Amino acid sequence: MDTLFVLTGNCTLKTVESAKEKKLVTTVRATLACCHKPVSIRRVQFVLLVTRYVKFSNSSMTRKMIDFSKLSEDGLREFKNRYDAYIFDMDETLIQQNGSPIEGVEEALNEIAENGKSIMVFTDNCLAVLKDVAERLNGLFPVIKKENIMNAGHLVVRYLKEINFKKKVYVIGSENGIIADLKDSGFDVLYENQVRVGAVVIGSDLNFNYLKMFNATNYLADPEVLLIQTHVPVVVAYNPIIPGVGAIIASLKAVSGRKDSTATGKGSDYCSKYLKSFGFPAERCLFVGDGISNDVVAGNRTGMDTMLVLTGASSLENVEKARAENLHEQIPTYYANSVADLIKAFKT
Repeated sequence: MDTLFVLTGNCTLKTVESAKEKKLVTTVRATLACCHKPVSIRRVQFVLLVTRYVKFSNSSMTRKMIDFSKLSEDGLREFKNRYDAYIFDMDETLIQQNGSPIEGVEEALNEIAENGKSIMVFTDNCLAVLKDVAERLNGLFPVIKKENIMNAGHLVVRYLKEINFKKKVYVIGSENGIIADLKDSGFDVLYENQVRVGAVVIGSDLNFNYLKMFNATNYLADPEVLLIQTHVPVVVAYNPIIPGVGAIIASLKAVSGRKDSTATGKGSDYCSKYLKSFGFPAERCLFVGDGISNDVVAGNRTGMDTMLVLTGASSLENVEKARAENLHEQIPTYYANSVADLIKAFKT
């Protein structure tokens, strides 16, 4: 019987040996036959996979998480050459909760840019208008161009424009964030249950209350009213636990009976569409963030490699819990202590 070796995109050779793994060989060969013709040499078959690194598990093929700190010099050089574009989360990835830069991040970003790589930022944070977010980040990290910064709130604006939305909007969200973004873009925003609306939009709202739930629920009684949310996760941080927009949406769906909503934040189909619009092949992009339920999911769903940085929401324990629950989209390609560690790949 031929021995099957799989050479992954990370240039790691994986030998298929166990009985359970061998059962998958037929499926793998059939799939690869659609795009790559295997070449047999001395009864040893080599197959080049151009997707992200995968390994065989008992039930399916799941991602193998790589400790960035343990990459060899050759591994670091391969990492450097592998990606043309880096997409970063903002909060607790580039900056701390108090708004100051995380130590060493600016130097790492400068090295990435000096090596001809593109840098983008996508944040679910819509407590401020996109213009203010972009100016703030560009002031902290001049190598990040303002036009390469986007947040989930402004993607709501883009979505409504794409569907040629002309009706009134009821918004639960930040006055200085998504509400201002919608107003500045010409949308008629309401705060109270006054007249008919065409959409209910839910963003981050530190002042969410019963009255807002009441208004939104009664608008949603009309099945023609759109339900739109910014980011997806129910929880955005764990220490302390910080509820996200997903928690507000869950309460509204429970009361209104709605089953579906349109999301624009990380992990949503609309976000994946936006990330693909950058013009880079997905396999040439690395999505870097501190959350496995949003950042890692966003990158994985778009077909990008992903890196979890341990400076914020998620820990390695969270990753192992996700693995135990078969939440494979929450497993990153790499993990590192900080974005600052990336400088090693560009100093090798």
